[in-house]
Amino acid sequence: MANEDVRLRDFWAAMGEEFSRAVYPPVAFEDASPQECCEPLREVLGPAVTPQVLAALVETDLRRLADAFGANFDVPPPSVDRLRDAVEGTLARWPPNEWSQGA
Repeated sequence: MANEDVRLRDFWAAMGEEFSRAVYPPVAFEDASPQECCEPLREVLGPAVTPQVLAALVETDLRRLADAFGANFDVPPPSVDRLRDAVEGTLARWPPNEWSQGA
């Protein structure tokens, strides 16, 4: 597996972990696995999410993500603030400037 593929897989795992913590509740704990939480992200942001993509999210994007989480898990949407926390947690683990430098 290429180094970039490993980095992307590790980033997606970290992002899934941060979002699974952020959306529980309203998403049930047993449903909020990191892998399951990546689905709404892919639906709204596409398959090429990177730290730069997360860093560029605006309020409208976060609202769309909240709606997607609610629809995917058949629950009320999580708050935008909780999703913002997940973005910040992911970026703390994977800073955009380190990604672009190939670290």
